[in-house]
Amino acid sequence: MADAIELLAGWIVAGLVTLAGVLVAHRVQESSRQRREDRVGIYEPLRKEMTSITDRESLFKAGYDVWSPSETFTEMLRRGHLNPTRHDDLRQDIDELGKLHDAAKKAYSEFYDARQEAIRAAWETTDYFLEGTGERAKLTKIFGLNFSNDQMNQALSGSDKNWFLLVFDDLIQGAARGPQKSFNVSVAPGELYDKIMRSIEGPQKNFVAAENAVLRKARAILSNLDKALAAESAYHRR
Repeated sequence: MADAIELLAGWIVAGLVTLAGVLVAHRVQESSRQRREDRVGIYEPLRKEMTSITDRESLFKAGYDVWSPSETFTEMLRRGHLNPTRHDDLRQDIDELGKLHDAAKKAYSEFYDARQEAIRAAWETTDYFLEGTGERAKLTKIFGLNFSNDQMNQALSGSDKNWFLLVFDDLIQGAARGPQKSFNVSVAPGELYDKIMRSIEGPQKNFVAAENAVLRKARAILSNLDKALAAESAYHRR
């Protein structure tokens, strides 16, 4: 009888050991599957998204927003891919990036409006003279009330006075429509530039600061993603 009990106990222990082994193996397999899905479905796409932001650093200096979220990124958030608790650190960083981006969009809009208003005011308060005809009017007559020029916007956004002067001269020469006409303006182009820059100084600083904040956060997320990918581990804030 004792032998039978010992035999039964041995079978139970062996069964428990086997079950424990199966459970451990299942956990290891499940963990490996999750890491693979996180790498392919989350980390690598987010790394591409963050790289798209950092690669645009030179563009914001010309007055452009550094980030326009991709459809892949937007869909990832919409589907709740970052909701599991293992992504808490990553989700927090992405949430912070989103808030910084909202602030940057607001700063960009305010800077854009201020720049357009400053240019319009400069044209409306500056006369031009067409030699040999006696024609005299405001610059808005030749540039239009809804003036927009991408190169001039970039020159002002980048605080590039020489570029502004070149663009302004091209615009004046284009308005002359021929070498036989010559335009003079009542305010020197360099003074027009200085006047516009004084008007947009505050909004421009806010825009630059907001875009830099987005860039710094994107770099931090990118660094943490690279560490997670290299170690084949979960994302951690550092």
